[in-house]
Amino acid sequence: SAPSNHWASVNNGIFLCLNCSGLHRGFGVSVSFVRSVTMDSWSDKQLKLMTTGGNAKLKAFFNSLNIPSNAPIDFKYKTKAGFYYREMLKAQAEGREIPLPPSPEEALQLVETVNPTFGQASYQGFGSTPSSGEQQEDNVEKLKKMMSGAWVETQTKTKQTIDTLNKKYEETNFKEEFSNLSVKAKETASVVADKSLEYGKEAGVYAEKGFNVVKTGFLGAVSFLKKKAEEVKTNNNSSQQPSNQSQQNVNYEEYFVDQNQQQKK
Repeated sequence: SAPSNHWASVNNGIFLCLNCSGLHRGFGVSVSFVRSVTMDSWSDKQLKLMTTGGNAKLKAFFNSLNIPSNAPIDFKYKTKAGFYYREMLKAQAEGREIPLPPSPEEALQLVETVNPTFGQASYQGFGSTPSSGEQQEDNVEKLKKMMSGAWVETQTKTKQTIDTLNKKYEETNFKEEFSNLSVKAKETASVVADKSLEYGKEAGVYAEKGFNVVKTGFLGAVSFLKKKAEEVKTNNNSSQQPSNQSQQNVNYEEYFVDQNQQQKK
């Protein structure tokens, strides 16, 4: 019945006006967890608490246990009756067994509580600062929604892609093009394999020729050096007349050419 009830006490399942929302925030989140109807995000679990509860339902419950209507506003929410109602509402929303209610005498007893908001990090929403457990549940709900949405979108995109490919494959031109492409791919692979084998054989021939050239040059050089060593030895042993060989200029290039020709023969 409150005007402009754009606020809510989630765990009590009731709507609040702006003034009452300020008072409820002072109770602590274990007593009254305040959220803005329009400016805060809501999880499915929180929405279920609101649809299960209601302002009239809470008022009737307090009347049934003779909670004084003229008591301070925080009194009825901090009694055993208030704590029981929140547990009962939560059990109903989750489909669990409802706990036994307190007796009329116990219902009026106050429950000692510690404000759960003390020492917590700053909350960026507009309602009460959630406890760590409530914040974690809220984050889990958001993650579930995000993952569920991503999964559905992925399934939809995958199905669309498969349907498009199936339709494309049923087209006559596409089947012919695909078949021709497959044949061309096989032909190209065969040509590449043959060329690779041919180039391999040619490389082997060139390698053998190169080896023979190096081998011939090396043997020619050894023969030349051996011959020159013998000439020097002969000249040193000759004492009658000076050796004319030491005065001769050796044409090395002609000698190596001659040696290579002899090796090839």
